Amino acid sequence: MFQTDWALLQQMKEAETTVRAKSTGAQERKTDYRVGNMMNRVENPALGQALVEFVLVLPIVAILLFGLIEIGNAINSYLTIYNASRDGARLAAERAPVSEVQELVRTLTDRLPGPGPTTTVTYGRDNSGQDMVTVEVTYAYRFLLFGSVAILRNIVPSPFQLRARTVMPVP
Repeated sequence: MFQTDWALLQQMKEAETTVRAKSTGAQERKTDYRVGNMMNRVENPALGQALVEFVLVLPIVAILLFGLIEIGNAINSYLTIYNASRDGARLAAERAPVSEVQELVRTLTDRLPGPGPTTTVTYGRDNSGQDMVTVEVTYAYRFLLFGSVAILRNIVPSPFQLRARTVMPVP
């Protein structure tokens, strides 16, 4: 059955070629429609041009896409340490021990990849004599995709230091 269908398909293609050749006044030409002969199957040269353009544009689009993903990850990491420093400053403003503040920040930043951030808690006074607490969280962000590309290592430092600092009055 398959052999008959294939032979019928070849006959139809040859008839189409013959009709096309007679209508243009050209000589009859035979076209080989086997699976392996792809050059005769492409009748529209614009398809080849589109393929070349796609191959040229694909790396640029991929770099832009991965760049957006990296920037999104970096912003997400920064927001995580920013919220952790703010919550740590709230806890420290209630005169909690420094170890509890560091533990809270460590818990809130557990989902960050790599080694955890460092937390610094400082008590002091401002110019008006008000007691203040400062919580500073520093995280060494490593780029997931761009850190492994040799050309980009010279442009973008890896690890990239993200720092969030929150100052609150102590009641």
